[in-house]
Amino acid sequence: MGATSTKAPHVLVTNLAAANTGATVATAVDNDILLVNRAGTVVADNGTLISAFENDVVRVALGTSATAGVIKWSSPIHVKGIRKITKLAYEAPVQHVITLSAASVPTVTAAGTVFSIKVCFHDTNRVMNDRDSSQYFTYTTLAANETSTVVYAALAAKINAVNANQAQLSATSTTTLVITGLAVTDTALGLPQFRYFEVFMRKGFTYTAGASIVATVGKPGRGIAAQVKQAELGDKYDFNRTQFPVDTDTRRATSTGTYNCVVIEHNTPHVSNLHSTYVAPEVTVIYFHGATLADGVINGSAFTSAKQLAFMTKLESLAESAGVFVQ
Repeated sequence: MGATSTKAPHVLVTNLAAANTGATVATAVDNDILLVNRAGTVVADNGTLISAFENDVVRVALGTSATAGVIKWSSPIHVKGIRKITKLAYEAPVQHVITLSAASVPTVTAAGTVFSIKVCFHDTNRVMNDRDSSQYFTYTTLAANETSTVVYAALAAKINAVNANQAQLSATSTTTLVITGLAVTDTALGLPQFRYFEVFMRKGFTYTAGASIVATVGKPGRGIAAQVKQAELGDKYDFNRTQFPVDTDTRRATSTGTYNCVVIEHNTPHVSNLHSTYVAPEVTVIYFHGATLADGVINGSAFTSAKQLAFMTKLESLAESAGVFVQ
C-alpha cells in the first residue's frame, strides 16, 4: 500500500477581482482570500505575528463556495521559517521576432545575385542532422538593382510556403523582412510554447553588426490562464492518487484571463510520499485573477482590486514578523 502525503495544496487560485465580501473565515465565500493566524482569526494590518515562543503559524484561506465558510486551506506556514515573499505581476507573452533591415540589401546588384538566409531553431536537437533544426531560403534576382522590397517579398513568400505545413515561422515584408516564430500550443492546457530561433545572412547581403538583424526576444509570459492551469495540474500530486477513493481537487483556473501571483517560500515540516518526516523548503503560490492590472500598486507591483490590496497589506505584516521583505 502506497504512502499518503499529508501535504495541503500549494496552489490557490482566486478568480473574483472584487472587494472581500467576508472579513472572517466564517463569512468567507467563493474567491475570498484571507491570511489566518494560529487562532483562526484574520491577520491584522500592521500586527505582529511573533509570540514569546516564536512558533507562530499562518495559513491562507480560500473561499470555494457561495455558501459562507467553505474553505480550501494552504499548508501551515511557519512565520520564522519564511525565506522570501515575492510578488509577480502579470506579463503578456511576446512572440520571438527577427527583423532584417532594408540597408542590408545592397542598392547596386547584378541580375542573378543570390540572397540566402539560414534560420536555426533553438528547440530542436542539433545533435541530429543539421537540416532537422534549420531552414534555408534563397532568392536569385531577376534584374539588376532590385530593391529590398522585391528581395524580401520573395523571401517572405518562400518562408510562408515552407511553413504552411511545418508551421514554425511566418513572414511579412515591406522594405524590411519580419520573421515571427509561431507558438506551438499544448491542446490539453492551451499552453503556448514559443519558437526561439536565429537568422544568419549567408549570401548577397551587406551585414552591419547590431543593425542588419534586430531581434525581439520571445517570452512565454507570466500569469496567463494556461500557466495557472498547469500549476494546478502539478499540484494534483500532493493528493492521494494511489488508494481508493482517488483524491482529486477541483481546478479553479478560468480558461481566459490574466493572473498576478504571490510566492511564499518557507520551511515547513511535512510527510513526503518518498521520505519520512523532515523539514524542507516549500512554496505556497496564490494566484489573483484580474481583468486589469493597474488598479493598485504596492512596492511597485500592480495588484488589481481592493481584495488583492487588502491581502497584500496583511502580507506586509507577515513579512515584517518573519524578518523578510515583500519583493
